[in-house]
Amino acid sequence: VLYAKLPIHAFPRDAMATLDVNVTWAAILERLSKGHVEEARGLARELKGQRGASRQAAGEIALRLSACCAEQELSPVITALREIEATWSETVCLLSTSASGPEKWAACAQLAKRFSLQDVLDPGKALGLLWNERLDCPSPAELAGEPTEDVEELKTSSSDPRERATMLLRSALTQLAQEPPQQKDALKDSKEALATFRDLQLPECEATALLAVSQSCIDFDMQEAFQAALQALKIFRDQGHLKGEIAAMHRLARVDQARKSFDEASYKACEALKLARQMGDRARELALCETVLEVNIAQDRPEKALEAAKDAEVLAKIFESQVLLARAKCWIARAFGAYEERKMTGIKAAEEALQIYGTLNQKHGEVEALEALAAATKEDFSDVSSKSQILAEKFAESGDTKEEVHCLLVAASCREGKDSQKAMQLLQRASSAAKGLRALQGLVLLRMARLHLDREEPSEAMRAATQAGSIFRNEPYPTKKIRNGEIECVEIQMDAHVLLGAMDEAFRVGVEQGRRFKGLHERQAEGMVLMKLASLHQMRLEEEAALKVLQFVPMIFNTAGDRQLEGLAWERIANSYLDAGDAVKALKAMEQCVGNFRKVNSRLMRARAALLQADVQTALVSIHQGSPLDALDAAKEATDLFQNEEAFLARAVQLLTNAHLLNGQAEEALERARESQDLARKQRQIGGEAFSLLMEAGAHLSLKDFGESQRCIREAKDLFDSDYDESGKRSANDFAAFVQQAESGAEDPAQFRGFGFRRLNATEVRQKAKSAREAQPKRKQKTSEQSDIILWQCDPKSRDNPDGRCIMTIFEGFEVRTGVARGAQQAQPKAPKEEEPGTVSADYSKDYKDSVKEQGTPEREPAVFAVRWVQATDDKKEPAKSRRELRRQEDTRVVFTKSLDAPSGCGRYAKSDRLEAEGERHGYRIF
Repeated sequence: VLYAKLPIHAFPRDAMATLDVNVTWAAILERLSKGHVEEARGLARELKGQRGASRQAAGEIALRLSACCAEQELSPVITALREIEATWSETVCLLSTSASGPEKWAACAQLAKRFSLQDVLDPGKALGLLWNERLDCPSPAELAGEPTEDVEELKTSSSDPRERATMLLRSALTQLAQEPPQQKDALKDSKEALATFRDLQLPECEATALLAVSQSCIDFDMQEAFQAALQALKIFRDQGHLKGEIAAMHRLARVDQARKSFDEASYKACEALKLARQMGDRARELALCETVLEVNIAQDRPEKALEAAKDAEVLAKIFESQVLLARAKCWIARAFGAYEERKMTGIKAAEEALQIYGTLNQKHGEVEALEALAAATKEDFSDVSSKSQILAEKFAESGDTKEEVHCLLVAASCREGKDSQKAMQLLQRASSAAKGLRALQGLVLLRMARLHLDREEPSEAMRAATQAGSIFRNEPYPTKKIRNGEIECVEIQMDAHVLLGAMDEAFRVGVEQGRRFKGLHERQAEGMVLMKLASLHQMRLEEEAALKVLQFVPMIFNTAGDRQLEGLAWERIANSYLDAGDAVKALKAMEQCVGNFRKVNSRLMRARAALLQADVQTALVSIHQGSPLDALDAAKEATDLFQNEEAFLARAVQLLTNAHLLNGQAEEALERARESQDLARKQRQIGGEAFSLLMEAGAHLSLKDFGESQRCIREAKDLFDSDYDESGKRSANDFAAFVQQAESGAEDPAQFRGFGFRRLNATEVRQKAKSAREAQPKRKQKTSEQSDIILWQCDPKSRDNPDGRCIMTIFEGFEVRTGVARGAQQAQPKAPKEEEPGTVSADYSKDYKDSVKEQGTPEREPAVFAVRWVQATDDKKEPAKSRRELRRQEDTRVVFTKSLDAPSGCGRYAKSDRLEAEGERHGYRIF
């Protein structure tokens, strides 16, 4: 219980220092309702004598209210205040407003309007009790935590500068409350209002405009949002404006949350929550409970998140609002969903919220409760999926398209892990329903592209990602979610090109989109594209080029203000230095990475920081510069935190095993080595299992069990052979020789202190991959009569083509420039830039460039085409257009179908679209 009612008897004087201001205020109202004015004055004097601006102001207000009760008959007002359990700050607001709101709150305000209580309000004005972010007195609806409907203000309806600036500020807040929020327009209005308030030297209004500026630019300029909120906090503190200080701290917490600096966000939100409780601002307290909940869920602290959600539930019951109660139950479900194990209490809370929203016909709330139910459900999602589809059908019948699409998305997310085909059908249904809502359709297409990529369907993934990206780019009011979706679309397109084998095209897409994002000053998007380009360089075994790209990324993310992405960039750089064998430079990058991850302070980021520390310390120990104890502590922390992340756990256990060996703890190393082998087998990591066997052999050597040590080495050598790892096999042979010498007495087993983790260089990786390719059986390929053409023919009765009327064929061949006649009316293509003899564009493969250097540029250039076969009609065995007409069209190729082994029933000729080309110099379309 947040605010308890106290008995009539007097407070013990020695306990007054620990009493809460709101509890004391409730006791004062109780005494005034009973007519015990002197007792109320005594409590008010006690409260005024305590430390703190809230207690002193509440005591002064209580003294003045007691004096008014002695002069006037205020029993109805006091009774109404007690009925809604009004705090001292809410009492001041209710005595000064008569706006509409909940029945009991509005009735209390109407009763107070009959009396002259202006003297009671004066002490609260200095603390900003009669202030809100619209520069207006809080209404009863706002005090009760209910959302207020913003009505757009006229910007030029007054010649008074202050009044016009106030209208601009309210207009900005109205634009931010719209769906989607018009952030750029709101930023323009709030900055104009800010300039006016500064010229008029109105500190309170200036700080309020700064809060609006911070809220307007939080999605696209987090540094400006942070600085604006910080300036507002300083102004409010200098003015002694307690309510504004709480609002500014809350805004700073939201900015830190957006920057993924969760540790700082948690501290600021908790401090603001403490001040809001002292002031009795329960509406702000409810909003802060939501922020505390989200931050603690991000930090994997479900206990604290659940505590905040339950506090919100108590507040909702005090407000007697079913809508707020349903929201609080959704928060409880989300908090229980953050636990590792399944909690039935969370599922029950979400179902109760779903029932409340259904009774109130709150459609958006039903979707929120459905998402909370999915978050609380850990194992069997069949119930959630069925409820989602039932709600989707209900919304489809009532014409609520937006809610229908969201329900279908929830149903699809429940199916993605087990039945991807069913999930794709639900997403296609959602895409059809969302055609009138462009932004929502883009999000659905993005989900489809992601699912296609997971199913290794690169062509479909590229098509969906391209459509979604086009929608996102043309969105007039892009939110942060839409910007992130656009970035993900680019990444999916690059991954799809890689799966199709078009690495040069993936680079081209990355470079073009990176330049576009840089021109738009989208720092986060630019940095993420550079990270993806660095990954492509690493796939090409170009480690130096990847490191050069990565060196610019941390500063870009620092400018964008994203702690987590900056830490991930430093992590990539540290691993690149470790791959290059430079442990000293890796240590410097690791320190930057750990600093950022610790500020994020989520469980996953703490675990990754510990894993990197253990890796770097192990590398430093190998050159006699690191600390085995530091490596052991970091590896233990990483292993504990990665218990539910199998992808990282195997590496953490390997590092922990080796750290035990480095510290001479053979028995612990033996136990961990066997655990590492089990994890490697489970994940089918042959190299990891082989190295774990080597570490087990090292543990047996430390225990002087030479027979077991040699057995483990033999098994490790067999695994290295099957993995074509010659370097690993050499390491096993060297260690086997050391074991034999130790068994014969030539070497002391006590000298063994673990392994230095090996990093494969580019030459070793290339040789290993070549050996693996040579060992694989040759794949049969269907070759047509035309030379240099390889066909891949898809199923004519696929999902996208159920009637089987066409077949898509991809072939890799040569483009003969003279093969397509061009009309004289067409513009001639631009001549390519002159190149030095023996050089060729970097878009071609290395083998092709080498042949150009040796033999010169051939007449035919390599290209990749896609042919869509057109099934001939029954009465005519030719396509609709003649070959001559097809040849006149730009961006098309005419292919004689017989030479490409076309299916029976097709026309003589077909069109082919070029998928990969050198560039735009020939005027052909590039996908």
